[in-house]
Amino acid sequence: MGPGGSAPLTTGSYLDALDYDHQSNFYFHPETGVLLKDHDYSSKSAGMKLQEMTYGLHTGQYFGITGKIIAFFTILFVATLPVSGFMIWFGRRNKKQKNRS
Repeated sequence: MGPGGSAPLTTGSYLDALDYDHQSNFYFHPETGVLLKDHDYSSKSAGMKLQEMTYGLHTGQYFGITGKIIAFFTILFVATLPVSGFMIWFGRRNKKQKNRS
């Protein structure tokens, strides 16, 4: 909704700058800027907390530098699967026929 609409402005804040979970959300009135609602992380349901964990799990954030290294090599391996699959397919398709007499 554009400026002047009735939907509240939504923002989020994190306790630690580089940890993208434990987000608290704030809702403000679009014209006056008055705080309408404060949705603290501790009051969120287990499902909402799990949903916010997905970024940290996908980037290896929860396991420090070891997790990030493991995530990197896992992503690198998964990224090579289409290339290696194509190479296997192309190699089988273009195999030279043996002469049988």
